[in-house]
Amino acid sequence: MLSLGTGFDSLTGALTASKRQDPMVFYGTASYTANLPARSITPSDTIGFAVGAALAVSPATSLSADFATGFSGEDKVNGVKIPGSDQVIGIFELGASTVLTRRLVLNVGLGFGVTPNAPNFILSVAVPYRF
Repeated sequence: MLSLGTGFDSLTGALTASKRQDPMVFYGTASYTANLPARSITPSDTIGFAVGAALAVSPATSLSADFATGFSGEDKVNGVKIPGSDQVIGIFELGASTVLTRRLVLNVGLGFGVTPNAPNFILSVAVPYRF
């Protein structure tokens, strides 16, 4: 699941399950983020879920699609809840990955927000390196 950050220190735990049915992999993730209070502001914690599938189109390249959503309650200032600060964020993402070398992979993703609180558009590029 893509994390956009909140501007607060936080701790996140996630559990992912996958099921392989060659040439596809189906996956699902559940996560919980505990946002730590800062000064007089107590941000709400977030519960997240994601489901998706990846398709191997060659031995070195795969395509993926997933839907991720997050739910957070109302934030507090000086112990008082801020009405309307709760959020539901939903993002649909399409991606592609390809092996560049034995240790290097290129991941590209294009995401679209599907709820009012989600960003309209997300472009992600990652180049993980395996040691």
